[in-house]
Amino acid sequence: MFGLIKHYLSKIFPRSKSANTLYVGNLIYSATKSDLNDAFGKFGTIENTRIIRDNRTRKSKGYGFVTYKSAKCASAALSMEGCSIKGRPIRVRLANSKSS
Repeated sequence: MFGLIKHYLSKIFPRSKSANTLYVGNLIYSATKSDLNDAFGKFGTIENTRIIRDNRTRKSKGYGFVTYKSAKCASAALSMEGCSIKGRPIRVRLANSKSS
């Protein structure tokens, strides 16, 4: 019964766009959303960029996310692995979706 409910809910509320979203790690703490847009914009249309910050201090945690309109663009952007942003080599992976 729960499997059936889960199936119908997944039709109504589709999963997040994790195939379109990249995790970008090892960012220098002074990196901005503009830096991510500049570095990743050449691979396609970006829907959203986020730099993750500490809730209390508002300082960068050194990683962020880039969401593209298509999975094809995100796949192409994986080639940024090891490239530098502001002189620091970055890690690029497909983002994991949050569990419900």
